Amino acid sequence: MHNNLLAEMARKSVTVSDLAKILKCSDRTVKNKIAGITPFTYKEATTIRNTFFKKLDTEYLFETDS
Repeated sequence: MHNNLLAEMARKSVTVSDLAKILKCSDRTVKNKIAGITPFTYKEATTIRNTFFKKLDTEYLFETDS
């Protein structure tokens, strides 16, 4: 689970649909990626970071909980 990403999304009012739109995929796909069911690609992670969270480290945003 990508809890840091979820927290930052809530702080900035970024929705799953917003991520799906920039990644050109479905909301379900984004939910699966956030839940850790399927991984984010490097390109997807950098696209999300550069679009919505420019001041945050990619490593922080996509840190997973064990």
